[in-house]
Amino acid sequence: MANIIIDPIEILITGKVRCDVRDQNGNTKMFQQFNNSISDDLKDSIASTMQGNASSVFITNSGSDWFTGQLYSVVTGQNGKDGIIITQTASESAGCTHEDDTNTKLSWDLMLSENVQSPSISTATVTWQAEVTWTGTEGSGTATSGAIDKMQIGNSYAHASQNGWAAQQHRDHDHFDTVFASADSDESSDFTAFTLDDNDIARVSWAITIA
Repeated sequence: MANIIIDPIEILITGKVRCDVRDQNGNTKMFQQFNNSISDDLKDSIASTMQGNASSVFITNSGSDWFTGQLYSVVTGQNGKDGIIITQTASESAGCTHEDDTNTKLSWDLMLSENVQSPSISTATVTWQAEVTWTGTEGSGTATSGAIDKMQIGNSYAHASQNGWAAQQHRDHDHFDTVFASADSDESSDFTAFTLDDNDIARVSWAITIA
């Protein structure tokens, strides 16, 4: 009896990001579109679901668990929320996005909490969209620019696990319990770092396709 060998079917997961920056008058200052890296976290989550572990812990929920504020804070409860973050260069010239409630632990993550629309689904593609307004260093409204060079989309923001780390360590690690996808200007020629000035709005549309 001959053995029948069937080649495994490869499931391809791809991501595409659209990012544009507008000033407070709605004028476009920057636009770019690029492919992104799909996280192993997402692949592992899909595999676990296929094995029967269909837990909602893997879902990026824009309906009830999306970021409700642009800055991490114990008071506003952004820890554990889902969504899209953009991260600025950890340097003295840019300054930190904010400090936590003890004013001792810095962060460079800016959460896209504005104008969230429900994910749109077309065939095998899901698209999330959100935006954020730059309000200066630590949200103080000062005339300080932020140099954005990294972004992520994922489930359950995990700032608490990085409290007390050095600034560079903080921004070099995954910031979600389950990362769906990420983009880093240091690792990709497609994504170019950009700058946000006072009251600039950064809007990101993130599409992930399974084929």
